[in-house]
Parts: sequence; C-alpha cells; structure tokens
Amino acid sequence: MSKTFPMSLGIIPPFESPSLVPPITFGLVEPSIYRSGHPNSKSFPYLETLNLKSIMYLEDEDLRPDVSSFATNNNLATFHFRIGENDVWDSEVTKRVEDALRVLLDKQNYPILIFCNLGKAATTLLASLLRVFQNWSLTSIYSEGDRFAGVGSEGGGVGLGEREFIAVFEPEKFKFDVANKPNWL
Repeated sequence: MSKTFPMSLGIIPPFESPSLVPPITFGLVEPSIYRSGHPNSKSFPYLETLNLKSIMYLEDEDLRPDVSSFATNNNLATFHFRIGENDVWDSEVTKRVEDALRVLLDKQNYPILIFCNLGKAATTLLASLLRVFQNWSLTSIYSEGDRFAGVGSEGGGVGLGEREFIAVFEPEKFKFDVANKPNWL
C-alpha cells in the first residue's frame, strides 16, 4: 500500500533522486576549471553534470582503472603529469609543472578537472600558479591553498619549497599559446 501525503498539511512527499556527490576537496578554480581529490565511482554522476572535456591527473602512479574507464566512456581527454609530492625544484618536475600549466592555460581543454589523490599538494600548486598569472597577492594565494590543503606540508598541502616556487614564478616569462588563453587571463 502506498502512502499518501496530504499537501494541505504542508507535508511534502519524499523525492527520490540519485545523490550527486562531488569528489573530495572539490572546488571551482575559475569557470570551467575545477579541482579535487581523486574521483571515484560515487562522484562520477556529479562529474557528468560538469560536461567535462578533459581531466588532468597529477600523481606519480597510474590513473585508477575506474577513472580511466569513466574518461573513456565520456570521451574525455586525459592528461597525466607525474608531479605528486616530488621536489618541484628538480628540473624534470619543474618541466612537468610547466607542461601541466600549458594545458590549463589552453581554453580548448575546458571544462577541465585537475586532481591529485587528496586534492591537496599538486592540485594546490597548479591552482596557485594560475593565481600568480591573475596577479593575486601571495597572501591570498597561500590562504586559498591552505583552505583546500591545510596549512603547510603538515596538512598535506604545499610546503615551504612549493611556496617559494610560487613566489618566484614569473608568468611574464612563461611561454604558452596565447591564442587559446582563457578569457579571465
């Protein structure tokens, strides 16, 4: 027997819909650029609502099979830069960070989700470098990073070495395809 809910009493019948669960530490960096921790099958329906064109994974290990399948099934371009928690001052890691930035500064890849395992260290580093392009103050950049990643490396976020890297980064010397730069830049 089904229950009836008299609307005149102000009782609203239960609404059955699928839950939309974003990935851990999900957030908007700029319109069409999203950040998070590693997505899982529970977050896939939410990610589908974003109409992503690309995903960018920033860890050393391979992309998990379920996320790889999600990307394939949704025709997403997949970028993988092995940044992880490596020393950003190492020339190979610096090159990977710069290559990842070039992808992020190309609006042809939007909407894009950038993520590392927890959405903290590598993801915060890249989001912070985008803020340098936007001429944010270092205090604002670090504050935003701390909200997502915790304070310093103890919270799993960017440590002193990464903060120094952000502070000395010179966007005016960075080469990328300006023909496809985002409107907010």
